Amino acid sequence: SEILNMSLDELLKDDEELVSRISDDTITRKKQRKKVLIMKDSEQPYTIAQFMQPDEDYTHEKTEADFRRNVAYSIAARILDQRMEENCLSPESPWLSAGVIRTSNTNFTLYNGLAFIPKDGKFVEGMKQLLDEYDRFMLFGATDSEIERTKKTIYSEIEQGWKNRKKVKSASVA
Repeated sequence: SEILNMSLDELLKDDEELVSRISDDTITRKKQRKKVLIMKDSEQPYTIAQFMQPDEDYTHEKTEADFRRNVAYSIAARILDQRMEENCLSPESPWLSAGVIRTSNTNFTLYNGLAFIPKDGKFVEGMKQLLDEYDRFMLFGATDSEIERTKKTIYSEIEQGWKNRKKVKSASVA
């Protein structure tokens, strides 16, 4: 594996419009440019682009307000994720896959982000569309039917988990 560390401007030097769109508050924090970490793996057959940032407001759930915040985020993330996956079904989509990321590297740091796998030669178009989908979601939100469908799915998963609780090995729950 090879790891390169470069600025976002270097990575997207041929697309000024895209750089200007994501170089504002999206990538800049505390007046410092974010770096892009590029990993090349000869065993990986395609490009995977992930854009993550730490969730500055994250704390372990201690209160009902913490729980409600996490549930609201989970619903919003699932809706955006579903929209992106539906987009992938279209032959015109620049993505093979796209979605929302929420991952933790430690107990104290949670990262939120977006990811996509571009079709051959469609990296910049895929990145633009990823940002368009995100901007559209942040501007217009979700429809009532998307929210209700997602809540039903979550309730169903919780119910199924409860029904199967005795079938799950304790090591995976611990």
